[in-house]
Amino acid sequence: MQVPEELQVRRLRRMKASATGLLVAMAGLFVVGFLLQQSYPGFAYLRAAAEGGMVGALADWFAVTALFRHPLGLKIPHTALIPRKKNQLGAMLSEFVHTNFVAGDVAQEKIANLTVTRTAGLKLQELLADPIERPRILATTRRVLARGLELTDDEAVKALLTGVAERHIVAPAWSPTLGRTLAELVEHGQHEKLVTLLAERAGTWVTENPQMIEQVITERAPSWAPAFANELLARKIHRELVGLAAAIYADPQHTVRQDITDWLADVSHRLQNDPTIQSSVEAYKEQLLSSPQLQTWAAQTWKTVKRVAQEELTKPSSELSTAIGQGLDFVADKCATNIPLQNSLDRQLSKLASALLRDYGPSLVGVIEQTIKRWDGDQTSRTLELFVGRDLQFIRINGTIVGALAGVTIHSLAQLILNPV
Repeated sequence: MQVPEELQVRRLRRMKASATGLLVAMAGLFVVGFLLQQSYPGFAYLRAAAEGGMVGALADWFAVTALFRHPLGLKIPHTALIPRKKNQLGAMLSEFVHTNFVAGDVAQEKIANLTVTRTAGLKLQELLADPIERPRILATTRRVLARGLELTDDEAVKALLTGVAERHIVAPAWSPTLGRTLAELVEHGQHEKLVTLLAERAGTWVTENPQMIEQVITERAPSWAPAFANELLARKIHRELVGLAAAIYADPQHTVRQDITDWLADVSHRLQNDPTIQSSVEAYKEQLLSSPQLQTWAAQTWKTVKRVAQEELTKPSSELSTAIGQGLDFVADKCATNIPLQNSLDRQLSKLASALLRDYGPSLVGVIEQTIKRWDGDQTSRTLELFVGRDLQFIRINGTIVGALAGVTIHSLAQLILNPV
């Protein structure tokens, strides 16, 4: 957990005060020992211990301080190492991370053995089964999708739709495709359903609208024709049309049906082989899907889809929101239970992570070096001192203690060698 900077400063100051206090204590003991050693020879050992402790404390204070700044402000060579060497430090740290973590065998082994799909699926299942978490997840998903739609560049989407339509709708020739499709429908008799439907609807319309036929006969008949003759003719034509529609509807082998089948077969053949028909179809296509019209269609289509989607995403009970929940359930179930899918996704994720690490790893660790280069030297020194300064103060304390032990040991050996009893 990140420790607040204010707390780090207070801790460092306390440790510095402790180490300095120990140095002052050693100085006091040195004075006492120095003053009393003539009267009380045993105090010579205290003086030697204090003297060694002061030497150790001062030496370690100099060494620790020289890392971050010039001791006492004196521009002594090889001091203030971190402010002067921060760029080299950044380069070395970046190289260390790249060699041992990014390009190392351990990282590649970890990536090769990634198994995250099942874990993610089980966790998502658990969250979606929770009556409290599920609404939160769905609401978050809807907000993210809505925000994504809001941030979408409409012009870019319009250009994408226009490009897709031009490549897959406008550019390909329509005639051969239409011809093959029509031929296949005729070959399998699929057009018969349409003929039956048209015959049924036509028969119903003619049966229910006899006055329309009489009106047409009256308008087209000569002015000298008697009204009763027009009426008889309209009734005759009405009966014939109703009978014809009924016959076409009821008889699969009716001649009209066969004529329609032959006509459609001829059209399909001409669409595939007649250059004149093909040119006409292509000209109509170009007229129908000219660039301005296509762009207008793309813009209107995207605008409508975006508006409807945004409205649906605001409603937790909308069909789109329900579909999102079902989609998440489906994904979670497949990731948690489908072993082949798990293995496949894990392999793909491993390959992707390995490729990203190989291609972008040097750039990522290079951020360390570039970031440290941009740091101010004094700020770098302060930052690192806050991070490791407390531990370095223990070096000062340990140096004081070790120096005291060394001082009393040297003094004792000197007494044994130079002043043997």
